[in-house]
Amino acid sequence: MTVEIADTAPVVLSARRICKSFSGVQVLFSVNFDLRPGEIHALMGENGAGKSTLVKVLSGFEQPSSGEILLDGQPVVLPPNGGAEALGIVIIHQEFNLAEHLTVTESLFLGREVTRFGLLDRKYMRSETRKVLDVLGSHVDENALISTLSIADKQMVEIAKAISRDARVVFMDEPTAVLSREEISMLFKQVRKLRDQGTSFVFVSHKLDEVMELTDRVTVLRDGQWIKTSPTSILDGESIAQLMVGRELSSLYPAKVEPDVDEEVVLRVSSVSTGYVRDASFEVRKGEIIGFSGLIGSGRTELMEAIAGLRTRLEGEVVIKGEAVPSGDVHAANRCGLAYMTKDRKSKGLLLRSGMATNLTLQSLGRHSRHGYLSPSSEAAALAKAKRRFDIRVRDTNIVA
Repeated sequence: MTVEIADTAPVVLSARRICKSFSGVQVLFSVNFDLRPGEIHALMGENGAGKSTLVKVLSGFEQPSSGEILLDGQPVVLPPNGGAEALGIVIIHQEFNLAEHLTVTESLFLGREVTRFGLLDRKYMRSETRKVLDVLGSHVDENALISTLSIADKQMVEIAKAISRDARVVFMDEPTAVLSREEISMLFKQVRKLRDQGTSFVFVSHKLDEVMELTDRVTVLRDGQWIKTSPTSILDGESIAQLMVGRELSSLYPAKVEPDVDEEVVLRVSSVSTGYVRDASFEVRKGEIIGFSGLIGSGRTELMEAIAGLRTRLEGEVVIKGEAVPSGDVHAANRCGLAYMTKDRKSKGLLLRSGMATNLTLQSLGRHSRHGYLSPSSEAAALAKAKRRFDIRVRDTNIVA
């Protein structure tokens, strides 16, 4: 670990020797963190490093197991469940914290509704919502229901909600994951403007280029421990990556190997059309990685859902290892060996109230059945194998998703 020489710069929010455990599993180990007024501070680390947990502790959504939090130099117990907003501490959630049945305007003003003569001043609130969305370059309708919005539009609403609160401290937990480059540029422009007015930001991201572009300082966590805090200007992407993984990297990305053109074609998509995508065709060979790029709304998700059987194809054919897959039959695609990882893990990817084994085996129940009944021992063995293979670090395997 690297110890940085402390300076005398004022600090708006700080953590001192923060430890945090969940169900007996310690995820933060004596972490220190300082946030100065009017700075953008990156919080970096691999998956499982403790970034999101530290953000939740510093915003009051989780209480530390030990250690203390200081606001303007004074020890404070942050109120839970968003109560820290009254102290000027706001979080843009990685997992959306929006009520699906409310409109965009109602979501932005939830808990701080504006009244006039004892009645809700809906016209004023709609106007203010439109102003914030326009500043962000968002075309989201302020009257739209949250349930009708795309993932990217929901993210923009989360960002607008945080920015509209005139906060002193804003935590941004992976805010750009589903945004287009244009939307990211508009967001960064507004963040810099607010920083120059004295607002402090904590920026959590895996995107090294964004960290280098936007932030003033970087703090790196690894396995729940503080590793280094340094000005961004004296680091580069590779040095940050080395701090994150704890070893030297000869190259940030491994050398690419030219695919073998004679390898078996494992997936062939021919002239597939959906309600929006038209005449899409491509092939994937064994051992090959194909990337799909496009702006939000270009049809990438719709095409992939049609291939996976989650959406009906209007035309075209999908062939997996020589076997044609019927349109709209996700089970047939799954039996042929095709898996689909959704970008919306909270709403579509996981059963949030079920355990790890249930989620793991949901698409392969036939492999874990005996005489028509699920075999707990088979599911437990599959989970144990997955923990080893994917380095899943939990002590309590019964913990819900």
